[in-house]
Amino acid sequence: MFTQSSDSAPNSETRYAYIDALRGIAILGVLLVHASYWVYPKTPLLGSLAAMGARGVQLFYVVSALTIFMSLSARRQEKNTYFAFFVRRFFRIAPLFYLSILIYFSYMWMEPRYWCPEGLGWWHYLSSALFINGWSPTTINAVVPGGWSIAIEMSFYLIAPLLFLYVKKIRVACVLLVVSMAFSLVSTEWVTEYFSARYPSEQQYLVKHFSFAWFFSQLPLFEFGLILYLIMNRDVAGRKVPSMELSNKELKWMHPLLCIALCVLFLLLGVYSTFAEYAFSHFVFGAAFLFLVLSMSKVRLSMLNNPVTRFLGKVSFSIYLLHLAILDTFKPWFSKSILFQGDMGFFVAFTFLLAVSAAIAFFSYRYIEQPGISLGKFLLSRYRKE
Repeated sequence: MFTQSSDSAPNSETRYAYIDALRGIAILGVLLVHASYWVYPKTPLLGSLAAMGARGVQLFYVVSALTIFMSLSARRQEKNTYFAFFVRRFFRIAPLFYLSILIYFSYMWMEPRYWCPEGLGWWHYLSSALFINGWSPTTINAVVPGGWSIAIEMSFYLIAPLLFLYVKKIRVACVLLVVSMAFSLVSTEWVTEYFSARYPSEQQYLVKHFSFAWFFSQLPLFEFGLILYLIMNRDVAGRKVPSMELSNKELKWMHPLLCIALCVLFLLLGVYSTFAEYAFSHFVFGAAFLFLVLSMSKVRLSMLNNPVTRFLGKVSFSIYLLHLAILDTFKPWFSKSILFQGDMGFFVAFTFLLAVSAAIAFFSYRYIEQPGISLGKFLLSRYRKE
């Protein structure tokens, strides 16, 4: 999701720079919506932009699925491919996530909080450590704020190899997407009805969040990534065509495609305040993100793909997990100061959150994430020698 894949194909850093840029765009969206918790902009359009930033998580999902299938393809001749896949993904996610659990525990303890109003128990921490917190309204986001999306990501890892093995055609993936969307809408109704009867009225917001955030509601976003993978690696005359070897004729339609994707996203921005309440709204964003990713893989637009967005993409996992602690630390300062009001105050808050988060993420990426990746590789190398 938010992670720079350690499973990437060899020598792919430059070739797939747009992947980091997309992650950078996604984390900027997440920071926008969270900066509005400090200072909410007065301009309605800017408020809609901040709210739409929450869909950065769905962009992460689309990009994550694409890179997962690309890495499985690149390593399909590797011994024990799928075991190695799970090991790499665990050591890519777990070290920083476990540190985040300790950080939030250090100052929140077992106290009640917004996502767990009756207080935390040992099972909340255990479910987070096992990445199964995504299956209950009071555990999905209780320990690590934003940890719900990590749980969804880890759940998807369990089925990703099956999708890679058995879904080989674009039309099959599209049918699967439609079926998944339909099941998501139906099952979300079931889940809402089931949990609504078990939570008091003052805690119904937990049910509403869970019905949107749980695995089957978000699964179609990953399937957009699967469709992207199949499009970018489709069969032509019986051979796989890498995504960067398309003809000039094929590249020409990528420019208008990028424009269409950006127009759709801005259209969504304009109607987001009323559109967001619909259960299917994130699916429409997923479709727009599909076109955005596909076009950015072919067209270098410096406004979107540049050193800043690529750097933010590399450290996006650290930013995502740690910026929420920064939010908690500085929220009283921003909310009480009369200097931070309106649109200007929002821009100041966003810039501050971005700068501090990126600075801290630089060190956590270097000293926690990268050593975790190296440890996974080391353990795999020892396993293969035995």
